[in-house]
Amino acid sequence: MNIRGYCAYLAHRLRRRPLRFVEVASIHVIDYDALKKKGITTLIFDLDDTLAAHGAPLDEKTRALIEKLAKRFALGVLSNGRKRAQRLRGLPLFCAGNREKPSTIAVDEILKHYHALPSQTALIGDRVSMDIFLANAAGLAEAILVQPYSRVFGGPQAPLLLRAARRFGL
Repeated sequence: MNIRGYCAYLAHRLRRRPLRFVEVASIHVIDYDALKKKGITTLIFDLDDTLAAHGAPLDEKTRALIEKLAKRFALGVLSNGRKRAQRLRGLPLFCAGNREKPSTIAVDEILKHYHALPSQTALIGDRVSMDIFLANAAGLAEAILVQPYSRVFGGPQAPLLLRAARRFGL
């Protein structure tokens, strides 16, 4: 757990600064055509509870979506550990692991890898305090909040402490 990240998020919220984001049910219902029309060239996904249930492998539907999106967008994934990201082997995306969210270092790493601009990048994640706050802090064009994968599709859930933090808007 990234205590520094939570403190930065809480300080932001105490200053009553709104976070920009849209909310959808899952990665499978995002209007990717509309993102492309807005000039988005790079998509950055959170891994656990966004692309797959917490700690679980990606299902075939998600793998097919990633393959399809890779033909139209540069794709990046954020993970707090390279070991977790090993589930993504063979997929056409760049993984920035071992970074404590909401530090913008991982986003910068993905942008540099693809020579992308923040104004042409969207971040998709399941947690306001980490993913959405990170997208706003990095100045990305779009921040998209999805319902946790495990809640929508089933599978292993995040640890209790993370679920409690999500419930209380952290």
